[in-house]
Amino acid sequence: MGAVELTIRAASGAELDVAARLAASERGGSEEGWRERFAADRDDEDACFLVAVVGNGAGAVVGYGRARWFEPRPDATARTAPAGYYLTGVLVAPAHRRLGVGEQLTR
Repeated sequence: MGAVELTIRAASGAELDVAARLAASERGGSEEGWRERFAADRDDEDACFLVAVVGNGAGAVVGYGRARWFEPRPDATARTAPAGYYLTGVLVAPAHRRLGVGEQLTR
């Protein structure tokens, strides 16, 4: 199978619900708990929550990606990661895996 045409964008309210269902079915936990986490990421200026939508943006949500800014403490050792954005999660619906969705979300 080849790559699928996707739109990657910040999640809307309804898309958070779809992503939360996907997370709960694949990773466990409650949909409500996932939705709260995703909404917090979307609304936090130091975080990012994106969804992958099939087609020109009017299709189904098939995955999500999360990233967050990390700032080491002032007393951190040299072995601490440097400041920057770090990927904190990517999940793709089973039917859309191995089609480049995760790679596009990561970019």
